[in-house]
Amino acid sequence: MQIRVFSKGKERKGDEERGGCSCVKIIQRFPDKDWPDCPFNPRIIHFCQPQGWILTAKHELPTFFISILMNLDGLRHYCACLTFHQTLLPTTIAPTNNLFNKKNGCSDEADNTAFLLPRTQMYAPKCLFLTSKLDCFEAFRNCLDLVYTMYIEPLSDIRIETLVGNILDSVNVLPPGGHALHFSIGADDRQVIQPPASPTVPCTGLSVCNLFKELEIDHVVTIFYAALSDMKILFFSRSYWKLTEACKAVESLLYPLKCWYKLTIFIIIFSLFDGLWNDLDGASVHLTENVKLAPMPEKPYNRILSSLFQIFKPDIHAADLAFQLNGRMNLRQDSGGQIVADYPKYKDESNKDK
Repeated sequence: MQIRVFSKGKERKGDEERGGCSCVKIIQRFPDKDWPDCPFNPRIIHFCQPQGWILTAKHELPTFFISILMNLDGLRHYCACLTFHQTLLPTTIAPTNNLFNKKNGCSDEADNTAFLLPRTQMYAPKCLFLTSKLDCFEAFRNCLDLVYTMYIEPLSDIRIETLVGNILDSVNVLPPGGHALHFSIGADDRQVIQPPASPTVPCTGLSVCNLFKELEIDHVVTIFYAALSDMKILFFSRSYWKLTEACKAVESLLYPLKCWYKLTIFIIIFSLFDGLWNDLDGASVHLTENVKLAPMPEKPYNRILSSLFQIFKPDIHAADLAFQLNGRMNLRQDSGGQIVADYPKYKDESNKDK
């Protein structure tokens, strides 16, 4: 597990060798040296702000999302990012036409001219970034929330370095099947991490339920069928968190098949858009023109829909009944798989003593 703090700033020397210009600098990183099994990748700054490090004219509320990266060995790294904005005071900086040379690279040359940033108040993004091989999403959120709170409202007896040190050194998550881990990072907090019961069965949380609510049952079945057909599946949303949760839900639905290629890519070039499009915000699913998906067999398809409707929308089966339920009737399946109603026997209260 590693924690880093990124901030938008001036260009740094050596950005050209790393492939392009960057206005982002690393303020702090913990630990200072790379771990052998988890080296630091300077390009990770692009996953903090997928749409770019830009100034805003209004103060944005803090945001949190998870990115999922994968190394060459197929091992995943879960990256939690908490972004907040700070006031950027007007200052004198080098003109933009001197920041790039003729080769479209970064230039450290400066001339005698300079200009002021707009006098209107601007806000610059700053990120708290935590990387780990464990998918403890809620624990990541809670820990970064506490670090951010101590940064905004510092207390005399609690240092941020102490909190970060406790996160990196004192939180030892047990393997799957172990007991719940209760811990504190030193900010009068009480947190708990429950290891999964099985090393193979995925822990879905609310991700699968939310996917069915956002895209409807028939659309999720189509996504599942497309995944089994090895088709490219693309999710679209204004929320980074919803994108990660949707990918997690689809992978969980594919169990026991192993989805080893799942990655979080927030921005994709247009030429790679062929596949099944899934708009999480608009609740729509459709195929692109160059992709064909064979129809699913009718009987299994209807059977799956019927079972899923019983789980997510059980009231549909009783909506057309002549007699309202009102707690007086139970629905069950007979030996042929048909939905039948069990009416309770009528009790004659007037003859109960006879």
